[in-house]
Amino acid sequence: MTIGDASTAVSTLRGMPYILSVAFSPNSKFFAVGSKDSFRLYKVEGNGQLRLTQTLGEKLGFGQLVVFSRDGRLLASSSPKTIYIWQADKQGQFTVSQKLDTRVVAVSSIVFSPDGRYLASASSAGEVKLWQAGKDGKFRAAQPVDDRCSYRSAIAFSPDGQWFAFGADQGGIRLWQRDYASNFHFRRRLQFNDRPLSLVFSPNSQLLASGSLNEIVLWRFDEHENLQLVQRLVGIHEGWIDSLVFSPGGGRLASACSRKSIIWERSEDGEFRQIWEFQSPNRDIPNLAFSPNGKWYALGTGDIVFIWEGDSRDRPLAQRIAGHVRRLVKQQ
Repeated sequence: MTIGDASTAVSTLRGMPYILSVAFSPNSKFFAVGSKDSFRLYKVEGNGQLRLTQTLGEKLGFGQLVVFSRDGRLLASSSPKTIYIWQADKQGQFTVSQKLDTRVVAVSSIVFSPDGRYLASASSAGEVKLWQAGKDGKFRAAQPVDDRCSYRSAIAFSPDGQWFAFGADQGGIRLWQRDYASNFHFRRRLQFNDRPLSLVFSPNSQLLASGSLNEIVLWRFDEHENLQLVQRLVGIHEGWIDSLVFSPGGGRLASACSRKSIIWERSEDGEFRQIWEFQSPNRDIPNLAFSPNGKWYALGTGDIVFIWEGDSRDRPLAQRIAGHVRRLVKQQ
């Protein structure tokens, strides 16, 4: 197993307050960082260096969460009570095209469906909402979700667009399935005691991973579309697992709690085993992202973002944005 070691500051980047989300664009050419009062868009150079191209939401006083649509034309960001939809022009610059009033205290998670027709949101008060894009491209409140999510619950669409999942208020996972008319209906509940704070489907939509207190649970769809528990990863993390992401090929799973980030690799027997660990420099909520081309892996926590080179197991490189410091990091 490789142990991460951050060192060697090579350049500085100023003005990065508390980080709440990180995301790569679908073409892996851009990287977005959502922070306490704005979010920033960077161009990812060939060597992994980041070049700031746009600061968004600064004058509006928001920019906490940020996600890309699959075609890369749209960005969604959140403030406490509003979701903002941003659209790219021909030069790749994003401007606000729509505001969605969520009527809730605080938006805790947002995600686009793979086809871009839906946007889902969850709030810290437990409300889950689905927004549907009309023929004019504008999102409007769609069918109600008659269920409540857990506090800070993640929400996730499967890559094939057939499933929508979120952590239930009373523990476990709620799964909704899409019908031929593109409406979602409650299908089943995966019951267990803890409230999952992170959820992610594998790229082939066959696995669902959930992260809760000290535990990752992996489920697999069988031929009847029932989910079977296939593996528990227990006791490696110390605390709530706030973030989970699969690599684009599905062969690796990254997880993070406030203390550490771990990469798991799938072995020939189908089990995931730990291959890499990085101790967090702080105790803040982490956020993870793999670039769609598989070349980069990002961890954002507190006022720091690390980007590791994903195609090298023995000597991955990293770039660090540390409040006001960017570092190039080698794993020894």
